[in-house]
Amino acid sequence: MSIKTRIIALSLMGNLGIAGVFFALSSYQNHQQEQSSVESSAILYGQAWRTVLNDTFTSSLGPVQLQTGSLRMRFSGLILPPMMILNRPSHYRVAGG
Repeated sequence: MSIKTRIIALSLMGNLGIAGVFFALSSYQNHQQEQSSVESSAILYGQAWRTVLNDTFTSSLGPVQLQTGSLRMRFSGLILPPMMILNRPSHYRVAGG
């Protein structure tokens, strides 16, 4: 085998090796990108659910003043102080309470 043939064979094998490494790294990068996008979608989906749950919880706390912690009920624009809410007549109480 002549030197020229050996050089050509070695350069072809080297190029094939480099192409194999590039192919392996490209497929690894694609796999990592897919995995990252799935994780990102799952995180975004979870954040959306937490936002909905927090908004629902906040809207259900209508009678509670979040900054002061006091309990106030609104009846057609009238704000009742906490003592009137706690000392309401018995016919306003919930059955069994």
